Amino acid sequence: MDRRRSSHIVPEIYEATINPSHWDYVVSMIAKLTRSKYACLYYKNKEMEFANTIAQYGQPEADSAEFGAQCDWLDELFGEVRSDDPDQPRFCQFNCEDAGPIRPESDLVDKWMRPSGLLHVGGSQFVNSDTHQAGLAILRSKRAGAWDQGEIRVIDEILPHLRRALNIHSEFTFLRLRQDALLKGLDRLVIGLILYDRQAKPVYINPTAKAIIEAHPALSLVEGDLLLTNAEDDR
Repeated sequence: MDRRRSSHIVPEIYEATINPSHWDYVVSMIAKLTRSKYACLYYKNKEMEFANTIAQYGQPEADSAEFGAQCDWLDELFGEVRSDDPDQPRFCQFNCEDAGPIRPESDLVDKWMRPSGLLHVGGSQFVNSDTHQAGLAILRSKRAGAWDQGEIRVIDEILPHLRRALNIHSEFTFLRLRQDALLKGLDRLVIGLILYDRQAKPVYINPTAKAIIEAHPALSLVEGDLLLTNAEDDR
């Protein structure tokens, strides 16, 4: 494993903080770096459900709909890999045929893991508080074997970045929600309102302002610019 490859994923992790759909790509990169057949990034914010995120790579080959709707096994896994020191998350791995967080007789194993040739389970819960939880889970085939020290080192290198990025993701989500609430309030104003940036370009026009402009013969919007026409100039 070339350790330098782990540095390629770091910019992508922070890109996902402002573009949540990018988390799926990040998870796919983690799966490929660790030679895992399946990977899942899980983030739960109990105070703000809009920030909750689950990104997956390597969809189940069997009973995918049932698996996608049932993620209780992640809670069981993260309960086993939770670190006593929140600043030092740990990566742990298990064999699903042995005693561990996922029972060998569970539906997850019988209906998906065995039919898909998966045996090894690894994970880390790197955020765990009363209001926030986040973790990474990866699965691997029996043929691929357990993760070696080089692959575990890659995971250890990116865990702090994932933790910081998901904290940023939560803050950005909160700010977006506040902005959306503000814009909805401005939309309901009975007075016309146009907001301009420092370059004097309009960045927001509420519906009342649009209605006033459309009804006024001397006002018009051209490519976002508000124009005032003098009737004398048209003669």
